[in-house]
This record gives sequence, structure tokens and C-alpha cells, in this order.
Amino acid sequence: MLLQAYASKKKNATKYMFGVKMPRNYQEALAFDKANGNTFWEDATKKEMDQIKAYNTFMDIGKGARVPSGYQNVYVHLIYANTFDMRRKARLVFSGQLTPPSNDKAYSGIVSLEGVRTVLFLAELNELQLCAADIAQANLEANTREKLAIVGGPEFGELSGHALILLKALYGARTSGNRFAE
Repeated sequence: MLLQAYASKKKNATKYMFGVKMPRNYQEALAFDKANGNTFWEDATKKEMDQIKAYNTFMDIGKGARVPSGYQNVYVHLIYANTFDMRRKARLVFSGQLTPPSNDKAYSGIVSLEGVRTVLFLAELNELQLCAADIAQANLEANTREKLAIVGGPEFGELSGHALILLKALYGARTSGNRFAE
């Protein structure tokens, strides 16, 4: 019971990032914008949802439609962040812990700090130039094999209340990292 109380306290605690209070959900983000007289969080949410739409992440099966048999109905939520240069960011993620474990390999390789240092050292020794890139919305570049569906919330705009089937490897799904690595 103590662990549950501690976890609940930690989950509901006010969080700050670079001095900016972080919203826990879409409604709180809109309330922060209204209180501050700006649209920073709303704009970040709109940008994320526009990118989700641009990647054809979901297939709309209609407003009020039931999730087809064989698909698991899961939940999505927005994670909000503030960057060091005070840009607001929003990321739509699945509650992947609610899905059953997959037989598929869910590992996706990540470079270690020692690996980066080794590459930098070898590049310097061989007088090579290095360049790096970050792939925006990396997981959305890959299709998913998981059979998951959601019902769009208010952050989905015109798709609010629509049943949506996941087509892309959205963040939070168990095998999204592996789908991108493939």
C-alpha cells in the first residue's frame, strides 16, 4: 500500500522542465495556454497531430464504429515536453503496457557512449569528417504488425470519436523500435 501511495504521489506531482510547468494531458495543456494567454501547447499538439496525419498513421473506420474483431482496443495519450530553447513539444504515444507481450524480438539497438567516443576517436585519427542526423518521427517511418485500434479523443480534432486502426509503429507500442530497425 505504501508503494502504491508513493507511486500515485509521484505520478500526480507537478513537473517542471526548464522552469516551465508541464501539462499531464490535453485538457490541462489547453488550460495552461488560456491561463498564460498564449497557444504554445495547443500549437505543439496541432503540429504533432498534423504529423501523425501526414504519415497516415491511422485508418479511420468511422465515428462511433466498433473496433473490429482481432484488434485490441488500447489507449493513447500525449506526452508534453519543453526544450532548453523554450519550444513546446507534444508526442502521441500508446499505452503499450496494456498490450500482450509479443513473440517478436522487441529489441532495437542503441549506440553506447563508448561507441560514440570510439567513432569520434577513429575519425580524428583518420582525418575523417563526421555528420549526424536525427530522424523526426522515426517510428512513423515503419509499418506495424500489431493489431491495435483506438477511439480518437478531443486532440484528434475532426477524428474525435472515430475508431482508428493503427497502421504505423507509433511510440509506445511494444515492437515499434524493432519495426523501425527493420
